[in-house]
Amino acid sequence: MESAGGVLWFILRILPYILLAGLVFLLIRFFLKVNAKHFISGKTKKGTMAFTDEEQIIKNEDITILISEAVKQNNYRLAIRYYYLWSLKTLTEAHIIDWQPQKTNEDYKKEIVSNTMLSQFEKITRIYDYIWYGEFEIDAPKFEHLKLEFITLNNQIN
Repeated sequence: MESAGGVLWFILRILPYILLAGLVFLLIRFFLKVNAKHFISGKTKKGTMAFTDEEQIIKNEDITILISEAVKQNNYRLAIRYYYLWSLKTLTEAHIIDWQPQKTNEDYKKEIVSNTMLSQFEKITRIYDYIWYGEFEIDAPKFEHLKLEFITLNNQIN
């Protein structure tokens, strides 16, 4: 009986430390996700906006150049990502979708009215998700085959 009381007393004694360690862990995770430089300095530039990678590429970059550079470096996985962003940019410029950084690929599917275009968009989305998020490497022949799906969609748009 005494050993059960001793164990309970021990648990109650270390419980605050375990809770404190958990809180510290959560705080560290939070601060690692926040832009620490901005958070510490407290400075924001007025009239500017932080772009995500995708937003920067879609709004400001010549994506065809990025695709060419990725292919030259044999980084076909990155080239597939750029092809997907190029398709999103083309769909946006044609006013078929309203690209927003917070939207998902499922949101864009709901915006595409043409069944043919929707079917092709679903194909390239599957390819992109599989290669980019699945972190699968592809070789040159496979890339040459897959890029045709993106080109097909972009040709349908134009």
